[in-house]
Amino acid sequence: MRASIIFLCIALALASPALSSAANDDEREFFDGIQSRNVGPFRGGRAMVAVGVRQDPHVYYMGATGGVWKTVNAGATWEVVSDDDFGTAAVGAIAGAPSDPNVVVVGMGESPLRNIASSQGDGVYKSTDAGENWTHIGFGDVKQIGEIRIHPESADIMWLAAQGNAYRPGPDTGIYKTTDGGANWRRVLEPLNESTGAVDLALDFSNPRILYAAMWDNQRTAWELRSGGDGSGIWRSKDSGESWERLTEDLPEGMGKIGVAASPAKSGRYGQSSRPTVTRAAYIEPTMAVIPGNRSMRSACFAPGPGTTCISSPTPTMRILSTFLTHPS
Repeated sequence: MRASIIFLCIALALASPALSSAANDDEREFFDGIQSRNVGPFRGGRAMVAVGVRQDPHVYYMGATGGVWKTVNAGATWEVVSDDDFGTAAVGAIAGAPSDPNVVVVGMGESPLRNIASSQGDGVYKSTDAGENWTHIGFGDVKQIGEIRIHPESADIMWLAAQGNAYRPGPDTGIYKTTDGGANWRRVLEPLNESTGAVDLALDFSNPRILYAAMWDNQRTAWELRSGGDGSGIWRSKDSGESWERLTEDLPEGMGKIGVAASPAKSGRYGQSSRPTVTRAAYIEPTMAVIPGNRSMRSACFAPGPGTTCISSPTPTMRILSTFLTHPS
Protein backbone atom coordinates (compact mmCIF):
# COMPACT_ATOMS: atom_id res chain seq x y z
CA MET A 1 0.00 0.00 0.00
CA ARG A 2 2.79 2.38 0.96
CA ALA A 3 4.64 1.60 -2.25
CA SER A 4 1.51 2.39 -4.26
CA ILE A 5 1.14 5.77 -2.57
CA ILE A 6 4.78 6.63 -3.25
CA PHE A 7 4.41 5.60 -6.90
CA LEU A 8 1.27 7.76 -7.23
CA CYS A 9 3.04 10.80 -5.75
CA ILE A 10 5.97 10.37 -8.13
CA ALA A 11 3.60 10.04 -11.10
CA LEU A 12 1.71 13.21 -10.16
CA ALA A 13 4.97 15.11 -9.68
CA LEU A 14 6.20 14.07 -13.10
CA ALA A 15 2.84 14.88 -14.72
CA SER A 16 2.49 18.37 -13.21
CA PRO A 17 5.09 20.09 -15.46
CA ALA A 18 3.54 18.45 -18.50
CA LEU A 19 0.06 19.62 -17.54
CA SER A 20 1.38 23.13 -16.85
CA SER A 21 3.21 23.17 -20.19
CA ALA A 22 0.07 22.05 -22.02
CA ALA A 23 -1.95 24.81 -20.36
CA ASN A 24 0.67 27.40 -21.34
CA ASP A 25 0.69 26.10 -24.91
CA ASP A 26 -3.09 26.42 -25.12
CA GLU A 27 -2.93 29.96 -23.79
CA ARG A 28 -0.14 30.84 -26.20
CA GLU A 29 -2.08 29.43 -29.16
CA PHE A 30 -5.10 31.51 -28.16
CA PHE A 31 -3.13 34.76 -28.21
CA ASP A 32 -1.22 33.77 -31.33
CA GLY A 33 -4.55 33.68 -33.15
CA ILE A 34 -5.17 37.36 -32.43
CA GLN A 35 -3.84 39.64 -35.13
CA SER A 36 -3.87 43.43 -35.23
CA ARG A 37 -3.75 45.91 -38.07
CA ASN A 38 -3.57 49.69 -38.32
CA VAL A 39 -7.00 51.04 -39.19
CA GLY A 40 -6.07 54.73 -39.03
CA PRO A 41 -6.98 57.54 -39.17
CA PHE A 42 -3.47 58.36 -40.26
CA ARG A 43 -3.68 62.08 -39.48
CA GLY A 44 -5.51 61.82 -36.18
CA GLY A 45 -2.57 62.64 -33.92
CA ARG A 46 -1.63 60.90 -30.67
CA ALA A 47 -4.42 58.42 -29.93
CA MET A 48 -5.80 58.53 -26.37
CA VAL A 49 -8.97 56.46 -26.34
CA ALA A 50 -11.22 54.34 -28.53
CA VAL A 51 -14.69 53.03 -27.67
CA GLY A 52 -17.22 50.90 -29.47
CA VAL A 53 -20.99 50.89 -29.63
CA ARG A 54 -22.53 47.82 -28.05
CA GLN A 55 -25.51 47.76 -30.42
CA ASP A 56 -23.39 47.96 -33.59
CA PRO A 57 -19.98 46.21 -33.87
CA HIS A 58 -18.97 48.39 -36.83
CA VAL A 59 -19.27 51.77 -35.06
CA TYR A 60 -16.35 53.18 -33.07
CA TYR A 61 -15.25 56.57 -31.76
CA MET A 62 -11.56 57.44 -31.41
CA GLY A 63 -10.13 60.37 -29.47
CA ALA A 64 -6.72 61.87 -30.22
CA THR A 65 -4.91 65.19 -30.15
CA GLY A 66 -6.69 65.78 -33.46
CA GLY A 67 -10.25 65.59 -32.14
CA VAL A 68 -12.97 62.91 -32.14
CA TRP A 69 -13.13 60.54 -35.10
CA LYS A 70 -15.92 58.11 -35.98
CA THR A 71 -16.11 55.03 -38.16
CA VAL A 72 -19.29 53.20 -39.17
CA ASN A 73 -17.53 50.45 -41.13
CA ALA A 74 -15.14 48.95 -38.56
CA GLY A 75 -12.27 51.27 -39.41
CA ALA A 76 -12.29 51.13 -43.21
CA THR A 77 -12.92 54.89 -43.25
CA TRP A 78 -12.95 57.57 -40.54
CA GLU A 79 -14.59 60.98 -40.26
CA VAL A 80 -13.77 63.70 -37.77
CA VAL A 81 -16.97 64.73 -35.95
CA SER A 82 -15.73 67.39 -33.53
CA ASP A 83 -14.45 70.27 -35.66
CA ASP A 84 -17.67 72.27 -35.83
CA ASP A 85 -18.55 72.31 -32.11
CA PHE A 86 -15.38 71.78 -30.07
CA GLY A 87 -13.18 74.59 -28.79
CA THR A 88 -10.05 72.44 -28.46
CA ALA A 89 -8.72 69.35 -30.21
CA ALA A 90 -7.05 67.11 -27.62
CA VAL A 91 -9.30 64.35 -26.26
CA GLY A 92 -8.80 62.67 -22.89
CA ALA A 93 -11.85 60.42 -22.53
CA ILE A 94 -14.85 59.13 -24.49
CA ALA A 95 -17.85 57.21 -23.16
CA GLY A 96 -20.83 55.81 -25.01
CA ALA A 97 -24.03 55.08 -23.13
CA PRO A 98 -24.60 51.30 -23.06
CA SER A 99 -28.36 51.85 -22.92
CA ASP A 100 -28.52 54.40 -25.77
CA PRO A 101 -26.17 54.26 -28.79
CA ASN A 102 -26.93 57.90 -29.62
CA VAL A 103 -25.44 59.28 -26.38
CA VAL A 104 -21.70 59.95 -26.53
CA VAL A 105 -19.78 62.03 -23.97
CA VAL A 106 -16.26 63.36 -24.54
CA GLY A 107 -13.80 64.78 -22.01
CA MET A 108 -11.15 67.09 -23.42
CA GLY A 109 -7.45 67.41 -22.58
CA GLU A 110 -4.65 64.92 -23.14
CA SER A 111 -5.02 62.98 -19.91
CA PRO A 112 -1.91 60.74 -20.16
CA LEU A 113 0.55 63.51 -19.34
CA ARG A 114 3.96 63.07 -20.89
CA ASN A 115 7.30 64.53 -19.97
CA ILE A 116 7.67 66.41 -23.23
CA ALA A 117 4.15 67.33 -24.30
CA SER A 118 0.53 67.35 -23.22
CA SER A 119 -2.32 69.26 -24.84
CA GLN A 120 -5.02 70.86 -22.68
CA GLY A 121 -8.76 70.83 -23.21
CA ASP A 122 -11.84 72.91 -22.49
CA GLY A 123 -14.22 70.64 -20.62
CA VAL A 124 -16.85 68.07 -21.56
CA TYR A 125 -19.06 67.71 -24.63
CA LYS A 126 -22.14 65.56 -25.12
CA SER A 127 -23.95 64.32 -28.21
CA THR A 128 -27.44 62.81 -28.24
CA ASP A 129 -27.47 62.07 -31.99
CA ALA A 130 -24.43 59.79 -32.34
CA GLY A 131 -21.90 62.57 -32.91
CA GLU A 132 -23.80 64.76 -35.36
CA ASN A 133 -24.07 67.67 -32.91
CA TRP A 134 -22.40 68.43 -29.59
CA THR A 135 -23.24 70.48 -26.51
CA HIS A 136 -20.73 71.73 -23.93
CA ILE A 137 -21.84 70.48 -20.49
CA GLY A 138 -19.22 71.97 -18.16
CA PHE A 139 -15.71 71.66 -16.70
CA GLY A 140 -14.23 74.39 -18.86
CA ASP A 141 -11.55 75.13 -16.26
CA VAL A 142 -10.52 71.48 -15.86
CA LYS A 143 -7.83 71.21 -18.51
CA GLN A 144 -7.52 67.41 -18.45
CA ILE A 145 -10.39 64.91 -18.10
CA GLY A 146 -9.14 61.49 -17.05
CA GLU A 147 -12.17 59.27 -17.63
CA ILE A 148 -15.97 59.22 -18.02
CA ARG A 149 -18.28 56.37 -17.04
CA ILE A 150 -21.99 56.04 -17.86
CA HIS A 151 -24.45 53.86 -15.97
CA PRO A 152 -25.27 50.71 -18.01
CA GLU A 153 -29.02 51.22 -17.60
CA SER A 154 -29.42 55.00 -17.55
CA ALA A 155 -27.72 57.50 -19.85
CA ASP A 156 -28.52 60.28 -17.38
CA ILE A 157 -26.25 58.88 -14.64
CA MET A 158 -22.58 59.57 -15.25
CA TRP A 159 -19.35 59.80 -13.31
CA LEU A 160 -16.34 61.86 -14.36
CA ALA A 161 -12.68 61.84 -13.33
CA ALA A 162 -11.40 65.43 -13.32
CA GLN A 163 -7.62 65.36 -13.56
CA GLY A 164 -7.16 69.12 -13.61
CA ASN A 165 -4.49 71.48 -14.83
CA ALA A 166 -1.09 69.87 -15.32
CA TYR A 167 0.76 73.12 -14.68
CA ARG A 168 -0.81 74.30 -11.43
CA PRO A 169 -2.82 72.91 -8.51
CA GLY A 170 -6.53 73.62 -8.57
CA PRO A 171 -9.75 73.20 -6.58
CA ASP A 172 -11.81 71.49 -9.29
CA THR A 173 -10.26 68.01 -9.43
CA GLY A 174 -11.69 64.71 -8.18
CA ILE A 175 -14.68 62.53 -9.02
CA TYR A 176 -17.97 64.13 -10.10
CA LYS A 177 -21.43 62.66 -10.58
CA THR A 178 -24.55 63.71 -12.47
CA THR A 179 -28.02 62.16 -12.46
CA ASP A 180 -29.60 64.45 -15.05
CA GLY A 181 -27.44 63.86 -18.09
CA GLY A 182 -24.82 66.49 -17.27
CA ALA A 183 -27.07 69.46 -16.56
CA ASN A 184 -25.79 69.50 -12.97
CA TRP A 185 -22.65 67.98 -11.48
CA ARG A 186 -21.52 67.54 -7.90
CA ARG A 187 -18.18 66.41 -6.56
CA VAL A 188 -18.46 63.12 -4.69
CA LEU A 189 -14.75 62.44 -4.08
CA GLU A 190 -12.41 65.27 -3.16
CA PRO A 191 -8.63 64.68 -3.44
CA LEU A 192 -6.38 64.92 -0.41
CA ASN A 193 -4.70 68.04 -1.81
CA GLU A 194 -4.98 70.42 -4.75
CA SER A 195 -2.04 68.87 -6.61
CA THR A 196 -3.94 65.58 -6.89
CA GLY A 197 -6.38 64.78 -9.69
CA ALA A 198 -8.48 61.82 -10.76
CA VAL A 199 -6.56 60.10 -13.56
CA ASP A 200 -8.74 57.01 -14.04
CA LEU A 201 -12.16 55.65 -13.10
CA ALA A 202 -13.55 52.13 -13.40
CA LEU A 203 -17.17 50.98 -13.14
CA ASP A 204 -18.20 47.45 -12.27
CA PHE A 205 -20.78 46.89 -15.01
CA SER A 206 -22.21 43.78 -13.36
CA ASN A 207 -22.78 45.85 -10.20
CA PRO A 208 -22.73 49.57 -11.08
CA ARG A 209 -22.86 50.56 -7.42
CA ILE A 210 -19.14 49.68 -7.27
CA LEU A 211 -16.60 52.14 -8.69
CA TYR A 212 -12.83 52.45 -8.40
CA ALA A 213 -11.05 55.78 -8.69
CA ALA A 214 -7.33 56.26 -9.31
CA MET A 215 -5.91 59.49 -7.93
CA TRP A 216 -2.60 60.93 -9.11
CA ASP A 217 -0.56 63.48 -7.13
CA ASN A 218 1.55 65.31 -9.70
CA GLN A 219 2.89 68.67 -10.80
CA ARG A 220 4.22 69.72 -14.19
CA THR A 221 6.73 72.53 -14.55
CA ALA A 222 8.83 73.78 -17.44
CA TRP A 223 11.79 71.64 -16.34
CA GLU A 224 10.29 68.51 -14.74
CA LEU A 225 7.26 66.33 -14.09
CA ARG A 226 6.75 65.40 -10.45
CA SER A 227 4.80 62.16 -10.32
CA GLY A 228 3.54 60.68 -7.05
CA GLY A 229 2.82 61.94 -3.57
CA ASP A 230 0.52 61.65 -0.59
CA GLY A 231 -2.58 62.07 -2.74
CA SER A 232 -1.88 59.15 -5.07
CA GLY A 233 -3.91 56.00 -4.47
CA ILE A 234 -7.03 54.01 -5.24
CA TRP A 235 -10.46 54.65 -3.76
CA ARG A 236 -13.57 52.45 -3.92
CA SER A 237 -17.27 53.23 -3.67
CA LYS A 238 -19.98 50.67 -2.98
CA ASP A 239 -22.95 53.04 -3.20
CA SER A 240 -22.77 54.48 -6.73
CA GLY A 241 -20.17 57.06 -5.80
CA GLU A 242 -21.90 58.63 -2.83
CA SER A 243 -19.15 57.63 -0.39
CA TRP A 244 -15.61 56.36 -0.85
CA GLU A 245 -12.94 54.41 1.02
CA ARG A 246 -9.23 54.36 0.33
CA LEU A 247 -7.80 50.93 -0.51
CA THR A 248 -4.40 50.20 1.00
CA GLU A 249 -4.18 46.46 1.62
CA ASP A 250 -1.55 44.77 -0.59
CA LEU A 251 -1.06 47.97 -2.59
CA PRO A 252 2.45 49.42 -3.08
CA GLU A 253 3.56 52.60 -1.37
CA GLY A 254 4.73 55.64 -3.28
CA MET A 255 2.58 55.19 -6.36
CA GLY A 256 2.81 57.56 -9.30
CA LYS A 257 0.38 57.54 -12.22
CA ILE A 258 -2.21 54.77 -11.78
CA GLY A 259 -4.55 52.93 -14.09
CA VAL A 260 -7.45 50.90 -12.73
CA ALA A 261 -9.90 48.48 -14.35
CA ALA A 262 -12.85 46.46 -13.04
CA SER A 263 -13.28 42.91 -14.27
CA PRO A 264 -16.39 42.50 -16.46
CA ALA A 265 -16.31 38.75 -15.77
CA LYS A 266 -16.31 38.76 -11.97
CA SER A 267 -17.85 41.47 -9.84
CA GLY A 268 -15.59 42.88 -7.14
CA ARG A 269 -12.33 42.04 -8.91
CA TYR A 270 -10.16 44.86 -10.13
CA GLY A 271 -6.65 45.44 -11.38
CA GLN A 272 -4.30 48.38 -11.18
CA SER A 273 -1.05 49.34 -12.78
CA SER A 274 1.18 52.13 -11.56
CA ARG A 275 4.41 53.77 -12.53
CA PRO A 276 7.07 54.36 -9.90
CA THR A 277 7.21 57.77 -8.25
CA VAL A 278 9.47 59.98 -10.34
CA THR A 279 10.59 63.58 -10.05
CA ARG A 280 12.74 64.12 -13.15
CA ALA A 281 11.69 64.66 -16.73
CA ALA A 282 14.61 62.50 -17.85
CA TYR A 283 12.98 59.34 -16.46
CA ILE A 284 12.98 56.57 -19.10
CA GLU A 285 10.12 54.13 -18.88
CA PRO A 286 11.21 50.47 -18.68
CA THR A 287 10.66 48.47 -21.85
CA MET A 288 10.04 44.99 -20.50
CA ALA A 289 8.07 43.56 -17.62
CA VAL A 290 8.46 39.97 -16.44
CA ILE A 291 5.77 38.07 -14.58
CA PRO A 292 7.37 35.67 -12.09
CA GLY A 293 6.61 32.16 -13.26
CA ASN A 294 5.05 33.32 -16.51
CA ARG A 295 6.01 34.60 -19.94
CA SER A 296 7.39 38.05 -20.77
CA MET A 297 5.17 40.89 -21.90
CA ARG A 298 5.81 44.51 -22.84
CA SER A 299 4.87 47.44 -20.62
CA ALA A 300 2.13 45.78 -18.56
CA CYS A 301 1.21 42.47 -17.01
CA PHE A 302 -1.67 40.31 -15.88
CA ALA A 303 -1.29 38.80 -12.46
CA PRO A 304 -2.58 35.26 -11.97
CA GLY A 305 -3.29 35.96 -8.31
CA PRO A 306 -3.33 38.61 -5.58
CA GLY A 307 -0.09 40.46 -5.12
CA THR A 308 1.71 39.25 -8.23
CA THR A 309 4.22 41.88 -9.27
CA CYS A 310 5.78 42.76 -12.60
CA ILE A 311 9.51 43.27 -12.31
CA SER A 312 11.39 45.41 -14.80
CA SER A 313 15.10 44.97 -15.44
CA PRO A 314 16.27 47.38 -18.15
CA THR A 315 19.54 47.51 -16.19
CA PRO A 316 21.18 45.01 -13.82
CA THR A 317 19.40 46.84 -10.99
CA MET A 318 15.85 45.48 -10.64
CA ARG A 319 13.00 47.98 -10.36
CA ILE A 320 9.30 47.48 -9.78
CA LEU A 321 7.25 48.66 -12.78
CA SER A 322 3.69 47.82 -11.87
CA THR A 323 1.41 45.58 -9.87
CA PHE A 324 -1.86 43.92 -10.79
CA LEU A 325 -4.02 43.02 -7.83
CA THR A 326 -7.32 41.25 -7.39
CA HIS A 327 -9.60 41.87 -4.45
CA PRO A 328 -12.99 40.52 -3.41
CA SER A 329 -15.86 42.97 -3.25
